[in-house]
Amino acid sequence: MTTDDQTSKDLTTWLTDATDTLHALRTGTTPDHGWEPGIEALDHHLLPRLHGILDAAIRAHAETGASHGDLAKAMHVSRSTAQSRRKAILDGRGRPSEWEQWATGSDQDAPEQ
Repeated sequence: MTTDDQTSKDLTTWLTDATDTLHALRTGTTPDHGWEPGIEALDHHLLPRLHGILDAAIRAHAETGASHGDLAKAMHVSRSTAQSRRKAILDGRGRPSEWEQWATGSDQDAPEQ
């Protein structure tokens, strides 16, 4: 199994755990496997990856020359909020985070958690 195949399998499992948790919350039931798998999937696996994907997308958006206004529209926030967010990604950290690198495929392995 390739790294991409394993990543896809892991993401599918974590998204299933998260949606099972959401379903249980909305129906007033308990997930079949308890709350822990959904909490772990969301907190430990999905959120860091989603933040990495978002940061990489914002960085790529900036590299295309898109405006702060364009970013604000995409994020449904004010222009100043979008500008601050972009600045934090581009200037605040310097190089892409480990999760950004994971998102772009420049680091195939997920960072240690």
